[in-house]
Amino acid sequence: MKKCWDEDPLKRPSSEEVLNIIGDWIFLPWHKEIEDINEELKNNIMEFINAPIEHNNLIVESHPKACYTKGSQGFLVNLQQNSTLQNEELAKKESTLQIQITNLQSEKQALVDKLSEQLKQNSQLNQEKNNLQNELVQTETIIQELKSKQDQFTNQLNQFQIGYKQIVLR
Repeated sequence: MKKCWDEDPLKRPSSEEVLNIIGDWIFLPWHKEIEDINEELKNNIMEFINAPIEHNNLIVESHPKACYTKGSQGFLVNLQQNSTLQNEELAKKESTLQIQITNLQSEKQALVDKLSEQLKQNSQLNQEKNNLQNELVQTETIIQELKSKQDQFTNQLNQFQIGYKQIVLR
């Protein structure tokens, strides 16, 4: 198992060697004694159980300025490039959304201004309507007063005519 984690890839077992080792674990080798097999199997099982589980448990640390050409470094580079592209896309989307927000705020302000102007106009129209209604009431009152005076004058005229006829007829 330790060979699989060797820092030098050339010292690591090939897939064929790993397959042979697993085959030796599973199938009874014809050239070994059962006691030897049991002891080797126990050792292999213990080595497997005690093997590091995560990649972080590697004994060898990479040099920060080391240059890698394949394996996990390629994956990390791709991951970093994808992350950079995603960040750029998010920045573009954020910029677009910020522009949309600014435009919507401008539209909102224009609508608020227009609504305020319409409310002001409505208020003025209501005031004019109230003024006209008051004038109408005053005019109707004056008309009623004039009709009343007209009726009085008509009555007086009738009385004068009756009085005149009585004077003339006598």
